[in-house]
Amino acid sequence: AGIQISGNQAPNGNGGGIEVIGPATANLGSPDSATGISMVANNSAMYGGGVSVDGSDNGTASLYLFTTDSSRPIGIRNNSASHTGGGIYLKSGAPTYAAAVYGWDFRIESNTAPEGAAIYADVDSNIEGPRGAYVFLGNTTVIGGGFPTSLGAVHCTNPNLCNTINGNVTTDPSQGSAILIQDLGYLVANGFSMRGNHADHAIRIVGDHVTVQLFNGLLAGNTLQHELIYETGSDVPTVINSCTFANDAIGASHVIHTESDLTLVDSIIAEPGTLALAYSGNPANLVVNYVLSNDISTLPNNGTGVALGVPTFVDLAGSDYHLRATSLGIDFAPTTGAGYIANTADLDNKPRTFDLPAAGNVFGTQDLGVYELQNLFRECGTSDSIFCDGYDHP
Repeated sequence: AGIQISGNQAPNGNGGGIEVIGPATANLGSPDSATGISMVANNSAMYGGGVSVDGSDNGTASLYLFTTDSSRPIGIRNNSASHTGGGIYLKSGAPTYAAAVYGWDFRIESNTAPEGAAIYADVDSNIEGPRGAYVFLGNTTVIGGGFPTSLGAVHCTNPNLCNTINGNVTTDPSQGSAILIQDLGYLVANGFSMRGNHADHAIRIVGDHVTVQLFNGLLAGNTLQHELIYETGSDVPTVINSCTFANDAIGASHVIHTESDLTLVDSIIAEPGTLALAYSGNPANLVVNYVLSNDISTLPNNGTGVALGVPTFVDLAGSDYHLRATSLGIDFAPTTGAGYIANTADLDNKPRTFDLPAAGNVFGTQDLGVYELQNLFRECGTSDSIFCDGYDHP
């Protein structure tokens, strides 16, 4: 704890702050200081302003991000790359060995690069049969080696600070993305937020055979020249489960563009004036169920629980995207049954099975979007009705 890597430069190389070359593993667990100083900050390089993770012929390169202080995550912030990967750059350069980041309780914020301002996952296409780079973020079931308690890791208890990818900026917003994943890569994230990023896209997939799974993700308040999520290539199976897309400035006509298999469930799209989906894959592989959206004309008409409407957030102007008790999407989706994808906790790490009896169930007890309302009084900042709306006064 208390370590800082800051002010380093690699103008013609990789990893301004840290470079991990396989076979090697870097365990970074130093939390932000009480004054907000981050471990990896204010570094610069050509590739990977903050950290570069490079697979090699000799072995896999892995980066583990965690915190040893439950109130503060580890930060990779204010780094810059002149080419790709402002915060983190990964490249798999061998047929057998990959580059991977496994992140719990992190802040990847305010980094800059022409492409991949926050994270860039690269692959060496000149090598026959290469492996892609793997990005596993948050509470996922595919984290390599499991949660590193032996290294002093603890789970962060401040959801406003933890697992954030905020304020990253591409130096040419008309071309670059906050997160970019290339061929044969993975992007698996559960319990994360992306806010205030300025880029061409928030998430872009440009290769073939890429796996994308987004659970309990809040993408809100970003400024984008084109789509929020943009995917090209063949065989890019994508799952979007219990996510909220809201209040983004989107310069394209659609929120999501994908050309391969998509499963979109239990989610909210609140992007007024923008169509929900541009899909050119096999119609048989498009599954959309239990979705509240400002546009349903671009969603398939054979799904269950696809509703046209706009949710009522606790404080849209103040960027509080919890649902009010009277909002559309409360107690809307089932928590078991055909087509259900197991999802037990929301972005606040609260249980997904909470039932509000007064709300009534549409298809089940699970709320749509990234948050599960735990009581009727969330919007007045209390868990007890006695202290809500002045009930404690005569």
